[in-house]
Amino acid sequence: MLHFAAHAGFLKQFDSQHPQTPQKLAEFLTGLGLGCYGVPALILRMYLVPGCLMDAPAVIRVTVPIIFAVVAALGFDPIWSASSSS
Repeated sequence: MLHFAAHAGFLKQFDSQHPQTPQKLAEFLTGLGLGCYGVPALILRMYLVPGCLMDAPAVIRVTVPIIFAVVAALGFDPIWSASSSS
């Protein structure tokens, strides 16, 4: 449990030092050329590993900034994509 708390502190420190990380990762994912169906498939695969290790609200809280930026960059409606993934 202490290891998870230390890791969460590291992530918070990284997030405060690099605030543009979600936007840069969104640019990378949309620049792969996978299209409007390949990137959501990649997102679903990305949720597989954290979903096995953490509970759902924790995974959502960690990944929402990245996924929201990717979905918005692809032109999907973020509200519909969030309601269809829950």
